[in-house]
Amino acid sequence: LDLFVPQSTGPLPLLIYIHGGGWQYGSKAGDTFEFVKPMVNQGFAVASINYRLSGVEPFPAQIQDVLCAVRYLRSQASSYNINGSKIGLIGISAGAHLAVLAANASGNQEFFKGPYQERSSRVQAVVGMSGIYNLASDDLNTETTKNIEKLLGDSDLEKQNASPGQFVSNNDPAQLIIY
Repeated sequence: LDLFVPQSTGPLPLLIYIHGGGWQYGSKAGDTFEFVKPMVNQGFAVASINYRLSGVEPFPAQIQDVLCAVRYLRSQASSYNINGSKIGLIGISAGAHLAVLAANASGNQEFFKGPYQERSSRVQAVVGMSGIYNLASDDLNTETTKNIEKLLGDSDLEKQNASPGQFVSNNDPAQLIIY
């Protein structure tokens, strides 16, 4: 991850940025700094993270990585001058899918793998921009359908189980969905 922390006398709220790329390309670098600079200028710490891409590891590795990043950053909150009780996710496209899935399904044991398990993966807010939230939809374009199949295979059950809408509850954090 890349972490941007503005000067501050006290711990700052943290936004974790999750890149897009159809789950198969992209990285934390890209044009991230220009995207996160306004948030840093407004007094937020921002972490831009990588996750294992679909050509490297099948689902649920991607969501496991996102939730592990939340737990890691929470475990290092005092070292990085961030407020571990004020963490939000922001994602674009495939990153939006992962951000909203992480917000809605942070308690799913299949997704809760990796280190820092003594920490919570729960976030307080999420922004999803241009994401896919129902991976089993028949209304997706051909490219998106192919990307989902590279991520999950052709199983409708897998597509449903990876859809953030499957996990919606009254306990979910605040969410802003932009499309």
